[in-house]
Order: sequence, then C-alpha cells, then structure tokens
Amino acid sequence: MESNAKGVGTRAVTAAMIRAFAQLTGDRSRIHIDPQFAQASGFSGPIAHGLLTGALALGALTRHQPNAVGVGNGDELMTHYALRLSRVVESGDELSFRWVNAPSQAGVRNLAYVDTGYEVVNQRDDVVASGHVSLCSQGAAYLRERPKARVALLRDADGLHPGAPEMYYAEDIVACGPRGTVTLPTQTQASVDTFVAQVDECNPLYSDGAGAVPPMLNFCLGFSAFLEALLRVAMPAAGSAGHVADEWQVHRLVALGEKIRVIHQPLDCKRTQSRPELAVVRFGLNFVDTKHELVQQGIVKMMIPSRPDR
Repeated sequence: MESNAKGVGTRAVTAAMIRAFAQLTGDRSRIHIDPQFAQASGFSGPIAHGLLTGALALGALTRHQPNAVGVGNGDELMTHYALRLSRVVESGDELSFRWVNAPSQAGVRNLAYVDTGYEVVNQRDDVVASGHVSLCSQGAAYLRERPKARVALLRDADGLHPGAPEMYYAEDIVACGPRGTVTLPTQTQASVDTFVAQVDECNPLYSDGAGAVPPMLNFCLGFSAFLEALLRVAMPAAGSAGHVADEWQVHRLVALGEKIRVIHQPLDCKRTQSRPELAVVRFGLNFVDTKHELVQQGIVKMMIPSRPDR
C-alpha cells in the first residue's frame, strides 16, 4: 500500500484556464463561460468543468505518481478511469491531489491490475472530486483479449424518439430523450500538445512522434458532443443538468488524424434517496472507428429533476 496523505501538485484554477478548456473540448455550456449566467445561478462567476478537475487529477498522477498510469513502462497500459464530483470548483480555487494504491481484482481474465484511488481537495481541504485509475501490467495482452464492454455496443441513432414532451424530466430523458451519433473533431499533434500542457498529462505516448490521442481528451470531446445534444431539450430547474460522475474504459488507443464517432444514448435513471425530487440518469457513450469497432467506452451520470408524483 502506498499513499500520500498530504496533497501535492497544487494548481490554481483561473478563468483563463476554464475558457481554454471550453475552447479545446467544445464544452461551451453557459455555466462555464458566461459570468452573468453563472452569477444568476448562485456562483461568483463561471465554474470549472467537472472534466477539467478530472483531467487535472490525471495530470497530477502522471507528474507525481507516474507508475500509477504506466509512464515510462511500455508494457503497461492505463485501461480505466473513474471520476466522482462532489463540490463545485470556481475560478480562484486552488486544487491539490492525493492518492492511495492497492491491488485490484478487476480486469481481463488473469491479467495483473493495480487501482490507484485519488482525491482532489481545495484550499479549504474540502474534497471536490475523487475516483480511481486502473493500470494493467500486460497492456498488449489486454488489447488482444478485447476487453468486455461495460455497456452493449449502441446502435446509430439520431434525434429524439417520437412522443417527445415539452418539458423533460429524468424519466422522459430515458424514454425518449436525445440520442445520436456525432463525428468528433480530428485530433492533431498540436491539439494534443495543447491539452497535455493545460492539464499536465505528460505521457510519452502522447508526445511528438508517438501518434496517440490521450483517452481523457477523447472522452472530453465525446462528453461535449453528448452534452450539447442533452441541453437542447427543455428541463426543469433553469433547463440544466448537474454533472455527477464519469468513467471510461480503453479498448485501444486512438491515433492522430483518426476519424472517431461517439454514439450516445440514455440508459436508465434512479431517484436519489436523500432528494427524491432528483434522479441520477446514466448515459452510455461508445467511441467507434470507421469500421464501427469499439475503441473507447464511457458512462456519464447526470442529476436531473424527476417527474413529480401524481
């Protein structure tokens, strides 16, 4: 067991950092870029993307605990990432990171894995996010085994199902909410370099000449495409949805210049016990190549108002 009880890798979150992340990933939701809208929503100004916090955590692991993500070892592969958001991060917050390593039982057949749990804390020592990464010591064998998908491969779909209501509650989102297929922006070495510099994920796999796109960047692009579709429909509570958690699983690394599509659809919802007027809705994201083969898969959890009991 290895851990760091004291946070390291402190990063100050700035308005410029939030704007740059929005520009790079395509997530230009008003809560992140519009000061007046953010203030009307009860914040001092634009808030950081949940995935910006998650990407900074992965960058801190890469910088301060590189063996947790396989940096410098060509046989190892980071296969899975999970993020749970617990507090809002605003411009001016200072984030630091801590982790704990433990053997993992999860994985493909008998391959060896190590899970690294992490926490992100602010300047008041409040935990704002937590999660874990999984590292496989036999990356080539993992890819040969074609890891089992956590969500069945989704079919191409576009738009809304028939019978769409004027106002979408969580149950409506699952039944007939937005689902579709979006082609993601093709990534270049310049865009990868910009992302790596922003979040400090300095992995040789993504350096000049290596030719791979960071899975976190790929997921952020897919999340933005999904969220844009979701926020087109009318929902209660100012028409917005609260970002709760994410996870993604690598099936193979995406190459620079490769054409990737994300297929997104709602999966299910469950009312929260503490606040039954809200429900957590799970969305599936499948990232596929031009042969419709799965390269990455993700799950997004959003908190959305539940339909009032009649």
